[in-house]
Amino acid sequence: MKKNILLILLLVASIYIHMIIPKYNELNNIIIIDKIKIYYDNNDKKIILREIKPQRENNKISYKYKYYNIKTNNIKNLNKELKNKYNKTFYYKHAKIVIKYNKKELE
Repeated sequence: MKKNILLILLLVASIYIHMIIPKYNELNNIIIIDKIKIYYDNNDKKIILREIKPQRENNKISYKYKYYNIKTNNIKNLNKELKNKYNKTFYYKHAKIVIKYNKKELE
């Protein structure tokens, strides 16, 4: 009886651990986005993603940036489009989001 309970606990623990631990990604396959700008103009949306690239030189870290410009009508499918286009995983967790509207729309 004790063996059965122990086996069940180990099975549940292993399933739980697989749910907690994220899937492994190489750093070369990740694009870290630190800033997202969204411009609304009528029905079109212009999205600018800023990728941060840390560079180490002489015990100092400097940052270089790369920008991705996207025009879209549907933001919901944006992540799939980016993954298909660049074949990399975009990481947005700590990104700052800036939203700007066309002034004519707000009046």
